Amino acid sequence: MVMRTVAEHRAEILGAVTPVDAVEVPLREAGGRTLAADVTAAMDLPLWDNSAMDGFAVRFADVDGASSDSPVSLRVVGDVPAGSSLDPRFGSGEAVRIMTGAPLPAAADTVVPFEATTGGLADSLRVATIARGPRARGAHVRRRADDASTGDVVIAAGERLGAWQLAAASAVGVPAVRVTRAPRVAVFSTGDELRPPGTPLLRGQIPESNATLLAGLGGGGGGGGGGGARMRGGPHT
Repeated sequence: MVMRTVAEHRAEILGAVTPVDAVEVPLREAGGRTLAADVTAAMDLPLWDNSAMDGFAVRFADVDGASSDSPVSLRVVGDVPAGSSLDPRFGSGEAVRIMTGAPLPAAADTVVPFEATTGGLADSLRVATIARGPRARGAHVRRRADDASTGDVVIAAGERLGAWQLAAASAVGVPAVRVTRAPRVAVFSTGDELRPPGTPLLRGQIPESNATLLAGLGGGGGGGGGGGARMRGGPHT
């Protein structure tokens, strides 16, 4: 008898398989499914330059070299919370209080976090006293399209969609994805010794478990996958 390898058996099985057709489904129904087409960004991420920290939007030239021995005080002339469309104007010697994720004012090029000031959040409505200057222009600023540009492939076809992948698709403005239709799977488990779990067992009998395992794996219960989302970006300091 000629022995066949696992790879040979696998190749024969896959050769008899016909790929299922693809359907488009909303993200809320796509968990555990396999992508049939690349997910591309429908917009830049971020959509605009924004703050990576709670603090103050400033001009780098105003705070360059600030230290605890030589602090710099700036007059606070505005406040931009997350979700705001405001773009406060300000000049030299002034700053705008800003929250994480809020759009960076056009007049600013740097963000100083509350932790680098003497007053912190509690004393931030009138004057910001900078006790630790930023290392460079653009510190704590997330630039437009740092993570993804419109049209970038964020998730490649063939990826299984878990929580991370679905979140990535949402973040780039994609409401629905094209996935392979869920296959129909029948599981048969045979053996005179097998009995349903919880059934009284006679000598020689055991609880049946393989059908439960195979049905779970076939139905998407084998794990959601961790990787696959492809975005740029990294620490912003």
